[in-house]
Amino acid sequence: MSKRGRGKRGVASCSKKMREDELHVDFDDDMLAMGKQKSKFASWLGLTLRARFPYHIPTNKFDKQRWENLWLEAKDYWNILDDKPKHVFLKKAKKNCTDWRSKLYREYVKINEEPFDKYKYLDRSKWPVFVASKKEEKFLKKSEKARASALKNEDFHRTGRTGYRGLKDNFDGRWKQVSERNSSVKKLQHQRSQLYIAGRASRNKQTGFYEVNHIQPKVNSLGGTESKMKADGTYYQGREDPLTRCFGPERGGRSRTVSYVIGSTKVHGGLYKCDRQPNQNGVPTTQTRSDEMNVNQDRQRVDGSMGFHSYASRGSYIDHPDIQDVCKCELLSVDDLPREITIAKGLAYPTRIRTLHTKHMKDSCVKVQVDTVIPGYEDKDVPSETLDDEVKYMDDTLAGFIQWPRNALNIVNIEAPHKSNSASRKASTY
Repeated sequence: MSKRGRGKRGVASCSKKMREDELHVDFDDDMLAMGKQKSKFASWLGLTLRARFPYHIPTNKFDKQRWENLWLEAKDYWNILDDKPKHVFLKKAKKNCTDWRSKLYREYVKINEEPFDKYKYLDRSKWPVFVASKKEEKFLKKSEKARASALKNEDFHRTGRTGYRGLKDNFDGRWKQVSERNSSVKKLQHQRSQLYIAGRASRNKQTGFYEVNHIQPKVNSLGGTESKMKADGTYYQGREDPLTRCFGPERGGRSRTVSYVIGSTKVHGGLYKCDRQPNQNGVPTTQTRSDEMNVNQDRQRVDGSMGFHSYASRGSYIDHPDIQDVCKCELLSVDDLPREITIAKGLAYPTRIRTLHTKHMKDSCVKVQVDTVIPGYEDKDVPSETLDDEVKYMDDTLAGFIQWPRNALNIVNIEAPHKSNSASRKASTY
């Protein structure tokens, strides 16, 4: 057997014994694993699936209790405190199972080889059954149909094996390279627009930098759509974004720039528009599965019980209502509170979003995207809650995502633009 080449990944074994305090994994707002242990968590899941779910049995043939036991084992081993990540975890586990069987077919069955030198833990006695199932006419027709469909896709991303989840961890570096070399890219401000373009950037082999010249029409289209949506007000309403306006609604249980296992009804609680059209009562016309309803209800209970509060500069305790949807906001000078001095404007994101750049935000802050810094405040220091290695002054916040103290934020009532700013602030429904 040939040795593994330089730069090639070996087979995960999870042989290193972990300390008790390391057996914990955090989850982001989309219920995907995050933090230092996410890679080990992914390796553990892969190995556990291969040990508990025989490879010669199709994924859809395993009974519900087996999947339930997998979740309980993960929950116990990794000290997961509640069931909120369960739905996404099981979808990812089932996709992992299917991908593993596809890998065995592509890399071994199709070329008449066996995987046992590399994957020593596989049960050799089940291999003839697996091979026979992959040579049935029904399977071959289905495989050819899927292959033909995949070949039609000319809009594939270039995020690698870690997908958009991995891209988010390294987004700043890639986006900096892309935006410095393309003036049109600099104009994109919506988070999903930026992720979509960054995910399709290709690395120039000569310079080593990421570029997007091959998708310039998409860049121009997204930029024009953002401008139109800002002009007609839909950019700030939170139910449709430039991606769905440009390329159509989400479909097929997926959401662009998020994950192949998360449908649009799950992204930040259904923040983005999908292909369900509401009826006169505002209820989706397609039936919602009961497990989806339970997950959403659990999130609503958590969101409602969180309570969002902070302390004003004079020490008084303030309880702020939750922000439910993306909305316009004014960023106030923290140093001048309780006087309201606006130093920037942008978009405030729902309170339920508690992570920024894959890290947990401070309890007193919300996620904000800055569109405009008021002239004269470009060199002003950002609040200590916002300060990091990349963001030191207000000018650094432009077109980026930051966390901003909730007590230094005014939510603008977009439904009453004819009112004065002061009236809008008093009437704001948050």
